[in-house]
Amino acid sequence: MDEAVANYSRIGVINTTPYSVPYIREGLVTRAEKQGKKLELLFSEKETERALDLFNAGDFDAHDDRVLQQMRCMERAGVDCILMGQIPFAMMEKKTRRSPGLYRCSVPARLRSGMGRHFYNEKGIT
Repeated sequence: MDEAVANYSRIGVINTTPYSVPYIREGLVTRAEKQGKKLELLFSEKETERALDLFNAGDFDAHDDRVLQQMRCMERAGVDCILMGQIPFAMMEKKTRRSPGLYRCSVPARLRSGMGRHFYNEKGIT
């Protein structure tokens, strides 16, 4: 959050549960106020909330497709960066890198990759 607020003003946030929205909003706004900055926040659409159910059911590809679709929507909406902080998002790191054959997001996507690697190791996923 600190890096996003320091470097961007129009921030997209991908969330898979409505319960996290007030806390994320408060965290970003509080940081921006300390810096004397004004933010424009764009939270993901309601359909994205189903992504966590897909992930928990083991349908990782469907989860990733739903999140990538939302990233494209935010990109078209003109965000400066996209925040993604939950373990399922961190596991998508390879899919969101700028690599041949993968989705190439034109705005920075900030992932908690250490969390994803830890989850992979625990589950024995490679």
